[in-house]
Amino acid sequence: MADIYFSTLDRSIVLQLPQLPKDFPKLDNSARNEEFETFNNGFYNFQGNISLTTFSLEGSLPGDYGKYHWQRGNNHAIELKNLWRSSMFYKIPLRCLMIRGETGNPDVDEYYNGIITIESLSWQLNQQLDYVYSITCKEYKPIDTNNLGVW
Repeated sequence: MADIYFSTLDRSIVLQLPQLPKDFPKLDNSARNEEFETFNNGFYNFQGNISLTTFSLEGSLPGDYGKYHWQRGNNHAIELKNLWRSSMFYKIPLRCLMIRGETGNPDVDEYYNGIITIESLSWQLNQQLDYVYSITCKEYKPIDTNNLGVW
């Protein structure tokens, strides 16, 4: 069964998305290639670095735990919303794990497993008092101070 989890980096808090979105998010990357034209030899394309992975999720979170029989996990929607918002407020990255199936093979099942920052978050309550949310996430790479070099 497919699942999406968000957790703190130390995994002291691990929250399962109670309702999967209609589709898994599209993971976006682009390359920072540079094209230039020479005087007599046409165009050249120099390959640049790949951008950070970004993705967006949209959906609804049940307002109360156990409100619907199909809910996943044992957390309240407010906990997930607060984890996302706290991550933004305190500037602390999260881990996101998306599993696409249940073959038992993590190499096959893993759709995405990475450290992310929350770039944007919006939510509102609908008529059923469930949270309708939209979240945009971006891959986070910690700065490796060992590779900065010494001047």
